[in-house]
Amino acid sequence: MSVCANCKSELDPDTGECFDCGRTQNLSVRPDPFLGRTVGNLVLVYKIGEGAMGAVYRAAHQTLKTAYAVKILQSAFSDDETVAERFRREALACSRLQHENVVYVTDFGADPTLGLYLVMEFVDGPSLGQMLRQGPLAPGRVGRILEQVCDAMTAAHRLDIVHRDLKPDNILVYRDPARRDFVKVVDFGIARIRMADASEELTASGTTVGTIQYMAPEQLLNRPGSVGAWSDIYALGVIAFEMLTGARPFAASSMLELAVKHATVAPPLVSASRPELAGSRLEALVGAMLAKEPADRPASMEAVREALTAAVAELVSRGVPGASYPSSLRTTSRPSMPAVGQESEAPSMPVISTAPSSPSTPSLRVRSLVQRIREEGNDSAVATLLASLPGVDAISGEALTMALWGVLQQEVLDAPIGSARLAQTCEHLGMLIGAVLEGNEGPSPSEAQQRVFRALRNVLSLADKDRRAQVIEALRPWSEHPLFPADIVPKEDRRSLMEKLSAPLSGESIRSLLTHRIELFGAKKD
Repeated sequence: MSVCANCKSELDPDTGECFDCGRTQNLSVRPDPFLGRTVGNLVLVYKIGEGAMGAVYRAAHQTLKTAYAVKILQSAFSDDETVAERFRREALACSRLQHENVVYVTDFGADPTLGLYLVMEFVDGPSLGQMLRQGPLAPGRVGRILEQVCDAMTAAHRLDIVHRDLKPDNILVYRDPARRDFVKVVDFGIARIRMADASEELTASGTTVGTIQYMAPEQLLNRPGSVGAWSDIYALGVIAFEMLTGARPFAASSMLELAVKHATVAPPLVSASRPELAGSRLEALVGAMLAKEPADRPASMEAVREALTAAVAELVSRGVPGASYPSSLRTTSRPSMPAVGQESEAPSMPVISTAPSSPSTPSLRVRSLVQRIREEGNDSAVATLLASLPGVDAISGEALTMALWGVLQQEVLDAPIGSARLAQTCEHLGMLIGAVLEGNEGPSPSEAQQRVFRALRNVLSLADKDRRAQVIEALRPWSEHPLFPADIVPKEDRRSLMEKLSAPLSGESIRSLLTHRIELFGAKKD
């Protein structure tokens, strides 16, 4: 065992990080070619973990010194055009999901040597899977954790995002006594890539046991269109069973046997391991979530949360040991951001605050856009998002900006070309970019602005020619702003026809003549 030179505590054998003071010591571990590489303003510090699809690295911002997590897709998948495109689409979809119990995706892109990557907020704490290796949890603590997972999944399902790979390893718990058991759900939508080849995974030796153990029967059968929010409810039922008993409902010697049990065998009762829960609402709820038929499960994650709260309250009234969760430890606030330049492991995402504050200029501009969308009274994705966000009027301006951007960028790619929906989306996008630009009085773009501009470039690279042209026209009024990147909107050639004819012959001069626009009585003609 290696020990920390600073505090003499045990070091992680893979990363060299001290479990107590957080310092990292160089160990004789297998060298990783990605360590020390930069992704934008981030430096990859060490590898957090690795799976079948790729690896996750902890990264540090070179200026702010805040921590991020960077997921890099394996080169085999990055080189597959179908998987790569699905990865990009899923990253855009995930950016729409703004919730305090969800790890937020801040950026994605492609690096010539790294391949496709996602940048996410970093969570300093263990996964639920790591916690469960120590044994089952008290009912009150189970309720506390699962309530937050239900909240995260409710927000996702409202946006038609199905997790498909919900399991303890994808539920992270902050290591912070002030916010005990504050939960973050990760890997939204990325599991969709894996599910595209589920039939192959089921026959591959040793690659998907961890996932299959939480798969719903309809997911295992891989029927087209059969997987939905109800599948996530089943997975959460398996997680609840494991949290209460310390074991999963089914055990098998092979993946095929495990799949058959999930599809055909009734799960054991929770009370077989926890007699004090016999006949309780909590036991009945877990059994209902594990129903073989989706129609027999709770109707929604919202319904699961409501039933869970009532079930734990019943246990408290019965005096079941461990059923109470101290109210002083319950918190709904997001972990706070560190001061700029402060060495911290806290996430660097915008804080959704409910505390009253004086609205800034960008906040007022963004809220003006929100008000306009509300007045239009349409059923667009942006309007749906605003309706689903609790206390939207209290959300900080920057967090609200990122939430709107996440939806608008997906709408830009989804709306039919030439439709009123795309025209409206482009108009809203232009207004939002204007609010972002006018909200910075400094000489250079802020970090939030740079994130938006990077994502905007990615959207334009994914869009086809006609769609891209419509977006660019919506952004053109802001292209002269000193903080607007010069490479996003092509500069208009304002020379007269005679000036163009007098220019030296070249490919560019011919192109300018062919695209010259003549203005007749105030109307521009091509």
